[in-house]
Amino acid sequence: MYKYLDQIVGQPKVVRLLSNFLNSDKIPHAFLFSGQDGLGKEHAALCFSKELNSTHNSEDVINQISNLAEPFVKYIFPLPRGKNEDNESSPYEKLN
Repeated sequence: MYKYLDQIVGQPKVVRLLSNFLNSDKIPHAFLFSGQDGLGKEHAALCFSKELNSTHNSEDVINQISNLAEPFVKYIFPLPRGKNEDNESSPYEKLN
């Protein structure tokens, strides 16, 4: 049915949910994929992004998504706690 969503294995609920968004044409402006390590969150997010862009974009865009290239993919992850950082540190103190 879907070229890229079909690559998500072992997550039928996720595939169904993402398929429903694609079928409804009501796609939120952002998604948050969360859960335990090793479940395939990153893979599912990339497959969904490719599916969204496959209908009206070239294969070059799909390759850029696969390579996590800006502006197609915004990859956000937490930084490890700094050596002198505590829970009371301000955001600017955390940058040092």
